[in-house]
Amino acid sequence: ARVVVATADTLLKMMELHPHASVPLVPDVPVDTPASKCTPPRVSGRVVCQLLAKFPSTSAGGMSGLRPRVLLDLANENSSVADSVAAIVDLFLHGAVPRLARRFFFGARLLGLEKAGGGLRPVACGEVFRRLAGKALMQHLLRVESGVRLLPELCGQFGIGVRGGIDTLVQMLRAWISNVRDDPEWGLLLIDFSNAFNCISRQAMGEE
Repeated sequence: ARVVVATADTLLKMMELHPHASVPLVPDVPVDTPASKCTPPRVSGRVVCQLLAKFPSTSAGGMSGLRPRVLLDLANENSSVADSVAAIVDLFLHGAVPRLARRFFFGARLLGLEKAGGGLRPVACGEVFRRLAGKALMQHLLRVESGVRLLPELCGQFGIGVRGGIDTLVQMLRAWISNVRDDPEWGLLLIDFSNAFNCISRQAMGEE
């Protein structure tokens, strides 16, 4: 898709697609669960290189324009760069990012892509350090400690920590549909939220 020209009219259209929403409150973690006892990890330069290598080679950069691939090349070339990036990621993981810098590190570069049928599709490119910290945190939560996953697989979901989850879901649906195809008492409801992350309360989703 073609990137649209940045004009005042384009910005207005994208703001209409992404209306302002209040910042959600983070729900409390229930006590006596593996997640409640989890301490933030500390990453090394070696881990940083491993995580950067997991980004697609064409991943775009955020507001700074720094792309994961460029950062990976620098980290592989000089171990001091990898160690410095690891120190920055640790600030994210331990909630120590300076307040004045948060709007830049947790913000995103907004682009508008032309839809085939007309209209715009807003795409936000987050800052590489924030995305890198997210990968480090998920890798930490998905590992097994003393036989217990810090982030257990949630019943009925196939998106977090489930390898090949979408493939499993597709095959399950195909098998189910073939079994009930001729049964009038069964049906399949497909729900597609319009602009889900702005039309649906993130607060409510977090509480659920």
